[in-house]
Amino acid sequence: MKPRITTLIIGPLFTLAERDFNVALATALERQGRGRLTVTLPQIETEKFRKGDQDDLEATWRDRESNVVNHEVVIAILDGADCDSGTCYELGYRVCTGGITIGVRTDFRQSESGSPVNAMLTGVTEMVCLSSPEATVVELATRIIQAIDNHRRL
Repeated sequence: MKPRITTLIIGPLFTLAERDFNVALATALERQGRGRLTVTLPQIETEKFRKGDQDDLEATWRDRESNVVNHEVVIAILDGADCDSGTCYELGYRVCTGGITIGVRTDFRQSESGSPVNAMLTGVTEMVCLSSPEATVVELATRIIQAIDNHRRL
């Protein structure tokens, strides 16, 4: 049996909607991947560094940098009028250190240049854009898995 593909989702997790989306996407990826993927969620990782009602921000930052490098695939959620700054940092760090990065955009808004994201975010291995009102998380997961398979050395 081939080892599972370690996959990390990076993205904002400040709202209930953002956290719920991360969980729904992770679940769909694991189901659609039929056991080939192990998905790490950012909100689960950051909980390790919570002390009461305080976050250990330095430990969180060190852990995020380590996770970004040590996963085979990083999936970056790049929704919003301006993509989340923490996600952009993690994505830039990952691009500089190498590895498969899949940018995900479900937002129909375009940047001022007419592209889905700012030019500084185009260093991803592949961009998966799915902004149709009829799109589903399962459809998105299927497209992400196809992108991973297109770029992974088998």
